[in-house]
Amino acid sequence: MGAGRFGREHLRELVQLEAEGRLVLGAVVVQTEASQQRLANELHVPVHRSLTAELLDTVDAVVIATPAETHVGLVRQALTKCHVLVEKPLSDRAEEAELLVREFAGHGKHLMVGHNYRFHPAIEKVKALVDAEPQAPRLVEFAMLNEVDGESIRSDRNPNLEFLHAFDIMDFLFSQEPTVETARITGRSHEISVRYGDSVHCVMNIGWHSAPRVRRLVVRYSGVTLACDLLRNTVTVQRKNRVDTVNLPPQPVSLRRQFEKFISVIQGEADNPMPPAAAARIIALAQRTTPGIRKRRPRVAVIGGGVFGMNCALELSSGCEVTLIERHAEFMEGVSFVNQWRHHSGFHYPRSYDTIQEIRSAKAAFERHYHDAILRSIPAYFCPAATGIEIPAERYVAACASNYLSFRFEYPPSNIVDRDRIALSLLSDEGVYDFERLRDMTKARLSEAGNVKIELASEVVDGALLADGTKKLTILCGGRAHEEDFDYVVNATYSNINLMAKWFSFPAEPLRFDLYEMLLLRIDIDPICVTVLDGPFTSLLGTGKDNLFLLSHIHDSVLKSDITDDGLPPDWGDIQSNRGNMLQSASSYFPILAEAQVIESRYATRAVNAFARDFDARPTVVRNHGFGCWSVLGGKILTCVSNAREIAAAIASAAGVASAAGSASRPMKS
Repeated sequence: MGAGRFGREHLRELVQLEAEGRLVLGAVVVQTEASQQRLANELHVPVHRSLTAELLDTVDAVVIATPAETHVGLVRQALTKCHVLVEKPLSDRAEEAELLVREFAGHGKHLMVGHNYRFHPAIEKVKALVDAEPQAPRLVEFAMLNEVDGESIRSDRNPNLEFLHAFDIMDFLFSQEPTVETARITGRSHEISVRYGDSVHCVMNIGWHSAPRVRRLVVRYSGVTLACDLLRNTVTVQRKNRVDTVNLPPQPVSLRRQFEKFISVIQGEADNPMPPAAAARIIALAQRTTPGIRKRRPRVAVIGGGVFGMNCALELSSGCEVTLIERHAEFMEGVSFVNQWRHHSGFHYPRSYDTIQEIRSAKAAFERHYHDAILRSIPAYFCPAATGIEIPAERYVAACASNYLSFRFEYPPSNIVDRDRIALSLLSDEGVYDFERLRDMTKARLSEAGNVKIELASEVVDGALLADGTKKLTILCGGRAHEEDFDYVVNATYSNINLMAKWFSFPAEPLRFDLYEMLLLRIDIDPICVTVLDGPFTSLLGTGKDNLFLLSHIHDSVLKSDITDDGLPPDWGDIQSNRGNMLQSASSYFPILAEAQVIESRYATRAVNAFARDFDARPTVVRNHGFGCWSVLGGKILTCVSNAREIAAAIASAAGVASAAGSASRPMKS
């Protein structure tokens, strides 16, 4: 039944199976007279315009490949006399599918629903690999996206039903009941987050987007990654340093395998791989996770009152009820404070053009709000070392020029930098933050913003992910704990980026933690900033106040390093300063340090990707965990506004609310 685009594929496979003696094609039923006439000239069997009881009496089985809205009625009619294979979905409503299951329970005929991806060679291969893996996956990511066309713009096309295969593939691979479900709208697609059982965390992106078609499945284990490309029919297995790729048959064989299985089922040789009860279960999940209309402003918890957390709260405040939680009694007391306070242009990152471009694209948004907190009168020099190997002078100048950085060739005073130790010097356009003014300006913006509740001296000590996707946080304040529920959570705690992984059983980021020391010095000279690049990579930064300078060194500033099993910062124990070696190493480039007075050491825990090299890219990482949760691992202060807008726009799109950066396109509920 049906000879549309997909029905023609069914018909082609059935004709081939008939030629092989597997079945006899009895008749074809189509809707229009034109189709009837065309097929009558092509086929050796009768072509009808309707399904009748008399026709059903002449066959053993019916294949239904008609529009979805006709499936239930045709199944009811055919199943009274014949076995039925019906294309997915069995129905567009779970209640109707479940009613059909009850109605025909025990009637003696097989009803199989055509979820043909269960017979796709690549999915079968992934299933075998998943079943053989002794551990549960850390994360499953699945993208099933089509390019936007005229038909996809229709508002009545629900991605959850149009791309029902995504839910079925997850059901097939893991055979577990969903325990947590959330969803959000992203343009014309849906992001569906489902936890299967206790630990299988799956994020699916399904629908339409502006890029070409995507059919990609990635299953991540600890030490093992399975990647499946359903368009290329490849499965890749990566284990430590070994990668194996399996190339599967390019021809479409899943539909044929589905028919072969159906024949085996009705002949009593195999169990039904997709009975109506299973199909109804999948429809119910797709229905439950279809975003709908939210009837209240979403509640968002922002954890961490550094510069990133504060700006996330500000960007979210226009459309959400925000609670900003900071464990210190004052804002910006952590890494935001133990920082070089440099307003970057990109001169620090000659080997990471991506980081330079991130800086360039983020500058305008930051300066719009915090222009008056930037000290631009302090000269900032960058000097490749004379012994530089990885960043020799010619390469450094070429990197700066090719990224259109603003500079001129000029040396700092000779009493500050030993010119024999550097190859050249560039005077840059970089500025320095007036830290107190930056903090005061951000606090003033928060006090003026509505819908932000501030909880200082408060620490989130635990969290739970509830079945409906609500996040319940346990907050400790003044020795007393209380619980609050949130629709969305943003973790802006920097080195504690893996806290949500601990609370909600998300995959943890592999991080290396460095205990970092920075010296605050007093030197009786005008403020100046000088950075020596390559192996030494040492910086002297004038703060613009009270002859105070900050000194750091790429090696001697790092007191301890650790890659922890749980991805959380270690307890460093007793801290012993390395200021003597830091001053000695830096003095070989900065002779002025002989006149420096050490005011204090400042310590912080720095978190970087566990496998990143010391001097390479430092992009800000915004991690979407699914389930309405984000983490921010900030690389540079000036990206705080653009990164906050990225998260605010995602939540605005999901929640159907306004954001400071723009309005959302559609409403939804989690």
